[in-house]
Amino acid sequence: MIYLLHGDEYLRKQALKKIVDASDGSLNSVKLDGAQASPEQIRNECLSLPLFGGRKVVIVSGWGKHVSGIGSEAIRSLFSDVPEEVDLVLDEEKLPPNHPFLKVLASKEFQGKAAIKFFQRLSIQDGSLQKWIFEEVRRRGSKIKPEAVRTLMLFVGDDLNRLSQEIEKLTLYANGDEITPSHVNLLVQDTSEASVFELVDALSSRRKGKAIRLYRKLLADGNAPLAILGMIVRQYRILISVKSLREEGLSKDEIAARLGLHPYPVKKALRQIGAFTFAELLSIYDRLLETDYSIKSGEMDAEVAVELLLATL
Repeated sequence: MIYLLHGDEYLRKQALKKIVDASDGSLNSVKLDGAQASPEQIRNECLSLPLFGGRKVVIVSGWGKHVSGIGSEAIRSLFSDVPEEVDLVLDEEKLPPNHPFLKVLASKEFQGKAAIKFFQRLSIQDGSLQKWIFEEVRRRGSKIKPEAVRTLMLFVGDDLNRLSQEIEKLTLYANGDEITPSHVNLLVQDTSEASVFELVDALSSRRKGKAIRLYRKLLADGNAPLAILGMIVRQYRILISVKSLREEGLSKDEIAARLGLHPYPVKKALRQIGAFTFAELLSIYDRLLETDYSIKSGEMDAEVAVELLLATL
């Protein structure tokens, strides 16, 4: 059987694991780097039967980027030579519709002999990421509140590798109880918050280009524009509070205790406030709230409104 797995990396790896497990495991699997292996090496590996009996799995990763000079007929010939006892797995990033692998394996000749599986990147917008999180938690014998799912996505984004690790940690900690937002707040590091701090840091040093790049990365990670704006608003609210309390003469630990924050974000805020006067912070905060209103009232598109704000702060 020939398997073409392309698309999202994490989902590909999960599918690949099932194929390997269905054979006799890693003893009968061989991995080849598609950037280094020649077509003849791949063919010879497929024709070499497994040492321990059972099915053999030949995994070729990233070969699709290096087949432009080979030609469809040569690829067809190689695929046709794969014995029944061998599973050839082509592990690829997303391939274009006209890629020779897709053309060859979708032909009548390979019906019943090949499986093409495309793994679409999961998205917060279409609900597929939320569904996946609920399923992963259920598969581990636990439950999770919808509010906890939203918090988890806000903290981690759509990185399935990281989400899987965090879900494992949360289910073990909950120990059969339903996972709540408080569990997520306790155990999961908010990487989005770290990115927002870096974004505000870029603004404080007048590096608007970097701030906009960080904003676009947060968008690409699956965060909604309003959610990002909310995190920026929160960060500036902290800066205003920290600056006010610092001017009262409070120490870092006293400020943290007064605001109910961990000393570390307070330490970072103390470093940032030197770039702003109190009046500047209040002015920026007012503009953030104005942008929030213009989005929620329908006056401006959310993604454009936040980027325009960052470009003019």
